[in-house]
Amino acid sequence: VKDSETQQTFLHTICDNPSLKYNAQIIARVVIQYPEAVTCVDSKGMTPLHYVCKAPCKSSKIVSIIDSLCIIDPAALVVENEDGETPLEVFVMSQRSRTGKEEKNQRRAMSILHNETAKYMVRIRDVKASAEIAIRG
Repeated sequence: VKDSETQQTFLHTICDNPSLKYNAQIIARVVIQYPEAVTCVDSKGMTPLHYVCKAPCKSSKIVSIIDSLCIIDPAALVVENEDGETPLEVFVMSQRSRTGKEEKNQRRAMSILHNETAKYMVRIRDVKASAEIAIRG
């Protein structure tokens, strides 16, 4: 169910709420019951993954949430918001490490975002190639 004004799902709200953002268990429960929410966009074209990627990556829980959302629906990785930014681009622009721990978490999250995006793009390319071969007969 989306909010009529913002078009946000409950998952958007959790991922955009700093006090709840670190609760991976709540996010996991929502995603298990409503996996389609991972790729739902709000009125700004943002997926829940965009919002998690905006948050300072201070904890390994944020890395876990990013990883979970990428695994559940990798299509969210290539969704562009109204500014034409993917979650990876939002992440790159939003992070400022202040400690070694933050930097480590940011590197792990960046690696997940980069690798999962690459894997998803290869799968899409392969599906398109197979479809073209099938069409040509």
